[in-house]
Amino acid sequence: MTFDVSIIIPTYNKKTEVRLTLHSLEKQTFDLSRMEVILVDDGSTDGTLESLQGYYPAYFLQCLRSDSNTGRSASRNRGIHAASAPLLIFLDAEMIVEPDFVANHMKYQEGADNLVVTGVFTGFRGLYSILSPSFKYSQFKHCRRIVRKWPSIRKHCTTARTLKRYIKRSGRPKQLVRLAHIDSGQYKKLSFEKSFYYKKHVLAHFGPELKGFHLPWIGFLTGNISVKKALVEKAGYFDENFQGYGFEDWELGFRLFQNGARFYAGEGIVCYHQEHPFSESARKAQLTGNLLKFYEKHHDLGIALIALHQMGKINYFEINRTIQEYYHLKDRFPDSFRLFRDRFVRALHTLLIKRARGRKVTGSLLFSNKKKPKLLEKLSAERKALSRTGDYKQLAAVFGILLRL
Repeated sequence: MTFDVSIIIPTYNKKTEVRLTLHSLEKQTFDLSRMEVILVDDGSTDGTLESLQGYYPAYFLQCLRSDSNTGRSASRNRGIHAASAPLLIFLDAEMIVEPDFVANHMKYQEGADNLVVTGVFTGFRGLYSILSPSFKYSQFKHCRRIVRKWPSIRKHCTTARTLKRYIKRSGRPKQLVRLAHIDSGQYKKLSFEKSFYYKKHVLAHFGPELKGFHLPWIGFLTGNISVKKALVEKAGYFDENFQGYGFEDWELGFRLFQNGARFYAGEGIVCYHQEHPFSESARKAQLTGNLLKFYEKHHDLGIALIALHQMGKINYFEINRTIQEYYHLKDRFPDSFRLFRDRFVRALHTLLIKRARGRKVTGSLLFSNKKKPKLLEKLSAERKALSRTGDYKQLAAVFGILLRL
């Protein structure tokens, strides 16, 4: 069989969510006979594949299973190896998509050999399809405002606490979205915008072609991305040394960018992330550990600056400006400000290490031992000289943040 596109979906214990996702792919305006869906079950224990027995959609569905949980990278790599189409779309198991999702990806990719198309910057929405007893209170507080008009849950939404009590008392998840709601489009009433931050800090400044943006690879989020299989093979697949949550997708995106891939933020490629419970502490530990691994693999300034973004100290536009000013300073004054530049990068690396090890960010990030008066004096002189240039204000501001941490 010959296909134009292979859609790769890794899943782990999301039986109900993935069934809704697969159903939304049945509703595509794209010719279903020209697409294959590869579902990689990464050792689920909730009967995911068993629940799909007897399910025969109009598209070709290939189900792969791992006996144990191997991780996101390994699951996606297995899907890539099994894919027979020249174009890959990566989709998460809990992503419901609109009917023109595949057609729009194909439209942008037509005639392009080195293009990565991301829908996350413009068409990323959240969706409360299932209410879980394991939701945090903040999730109940947020979802109540959205689901209170939904008929089957309305009377239990007086307050966030009443909704929480009702769901917890039932002892099992409350499914709001059914297959018929996808057919009618009613599920959209339970959705909310999640692309706003990208629109404000990335697209507003760099446009859909991301011109002048040094970090287009942050758009390589595997919930909604398309790329030619040949490009992924050339870049070297997902790095399976990344375990747990986060940065395995950005790391591949970074290598694609290094290999000359262009990134484009496509309009109208909309997906709806089915919100689910998660451990905030576990996710933070995995994120900080993987970010350190990401940086130490590539030693790129933009990667290091992501740590300050995680801490809410700097946005993506400011990161981009910082990168520009750092390298402009280096090119303009190759023999000056060396201590400033060295301590700037070292401080970021130290920050990454401390966060990855769960240590408090206290004390100087610039010197492990403050009893270095000559170095401190020289650094102070370089900062004053930098200020006198009248330029590099963003770089100086970020340096100040590192001093105050």
